[in-house]
Parts: sequence; C-alpha cells; structure tokens
Amino acid sequence: MLFPAVMVAAIIMAGFFESPQHASDVALGATTGMLGCTVCVLTSVVSVTYLHNWALSLVIATVAWFLSSVVCIRLVQGIMSKS
Repeated sequence: MLFPAVMVAAIIMAGFFESPQHASDVALGATTGMLGCTVCVLTSVVSVTYLHNWALSLVIATVAWFLSSVVCIRLVQGIMSKS
C-alpha cells in the first residue's frame, strides 16, 4: 500500500530538484518495475504449484521479473519514440 505514495513523492522530488525528463524516467522505471513484480508473483505461484520446488520457482520468477521489466521498458520507449 505504501508504493504509490513513495512513487509520487519520488516523482515530485525528481521533477523539483532535477528536471521534468528525470521525473518521467523515474515514473517509467517505477511503473515497469511494478509490472515486472506482478509477473514475478504470478510466475512464482504457477511455478510452485506445478514444480513443488521453492528454490527453482524463485529463480524462474526472478528471471521472469527481469525479462518482463525489460520488455515493458522497451515497449514503452518504442511507443514514445513514435509519437
């Protein structure tokens, strides 16, 4: 529940002390990171359910988090560059 408040505070501070572009980068990173966290949780639940191995499930979920975050960033940057 605390993430949205921290994200808003970080964006405001980045915009105030740095630049609007820096605030935009912070917002993009936080949003794609949380989308990656959602993928991580879903992957870990499915992995544990079918594999019954916590260690392997955590490794798979961490890789899924990283890959999904990178894909989200690339997609958003590609969309933004076309505008």
